[in-house]
Amino acid sequence: MKDLIPDANPRPRQAQGPTETLTKRPMEELGDLDLVILVLQGFALQDVQMMLSSSTLYTKRNVIGLITGKSQRKVNNLLSSGLGMDRLNAQQSAMAFQFAKTLEHAISVLGTQARAEDWLGQSSMHLSGLMPVELIETSVGFTTVERYLSQIQHGIYV
Repeated sequence: MKDLIPDANPRPRQAQGPTETLTKRPMEELGDLDLVILVLQGFALQDVQMMLSSSTLYTKRNVIGLITGKSQRKVNNLLSSGLGMDRLNAQQSAMAFQFAKTLEHAISVLGTQARAEDWLGQSSMHLSGLMPVELIETSVGFTTVERYLSQIQHGIYV
């Protein structure tokens, strides 16, 4: 198993995707167990905030509040003070990863972040009129949205 502690001097890279912002590694370098360990250790609140702030939809819908149970203002205070919550717990980290993974997958399927966010924020007949972004916070909803994105990607419409 790879050392999962981020490098002190990471090599320069292209712009990071949402999952890499959280994990500090490209997904291709992480096995399933590596990802589980990272989630159990908890993602840094600062990295979660950075990942979410790159999304207009996630910012507008206050996803940080949904994940942490704290207002954006409280999260900002925690980050600026350096005291208190600096890492998410495993459940919060899993939810943050679901939001990152779904956004990344939607960008891959739909071509741009703007299209991905539009799709995530629109109700879908395939999802019983719910918006994909509403479903991502639960593991069952996340799986459903991921499966639907894969169907779109492969041209399978049910």
